[in-house]
Amino acid sequence: MFKKFLGTLFTCLSCVFSSICVGLYLRAEFSDGFFIRPLFRVLIIILACVGIYLAAKISGRILFPEKRKDLLRIALFCSFALYLVLLINFLFFESSFSRGYGLIFLQDSETVSYYLENYMNIRPFSMMYRYIHGYMIGTVSLNSFMMNIVGNFILFMPFAVFLPLFYKKQHNFFVFLFTVASLSATAEILQVLFMMGTGDIDDLMINTVGACVLFGLLHTRIGKGIVRFIEN
Repeated sequence: MFKKFLGTLFTCLSCVFSSICVGLYLRAEFSDGFFIRPLFRVLIIILACVGIYLAAKISGRILFPEKRKDLLRIALFCSFALYLVLLINFLFFESSFSRGYGLIFLQDSETVSYYLENYMNIRPFSMMYRYIHGYMIGTVSLNSFMMNIVGNFILFMPFAVFLPLFYKKQHNFFVFLFTVASLSATAEILQVLFMMGTGDIDDLMINTVGACVLFGLLHTRIGKGIVRFIEN
């Protein structure tokens, strides 16, 4: 009886904690007078996902053992949904990244030419070289370097966790590679079409490589053990 009481208490606390995290994130997004830096918003969403997962894990082991796997799957799905909300916001709407708006087909030729010349890159490795070289000589700040190189490397990594969990075909490396590359390419194309930031082939490559690196790590012996623990 006491064990069930503790299980109920910890489940409720985890749910409340996750709700507070999501509430803080939403307030930061929609309230002009309440700002949280993007990095901390990422951490808030991670904490919300941890809270959701712990609630499912505890309740599944103590309160509803017959529904344990279903609860974990729902928790993982909710975490995936939160990640997608964060990803879409960062790619298209994040005000800290100076996102613009406007369908490119409705702009005059001069505006289109200027945008394509300054906000679109189809030369592989040119953006990476610019930021790495700039950081080394001191013309690019550490924050800018981390955001554009490290940030893009990490940005699509969660797909390596969620896609194989929900879709068996995504355990195949080439299927996963095609899926992630397609998602990143779609995001870059939409950014150009709606003039929301830059369309950069280097972003596509970094996004894809980052996701594939984590995919490979999760398919090692240790990685598989971690995935089994998450699923069970």
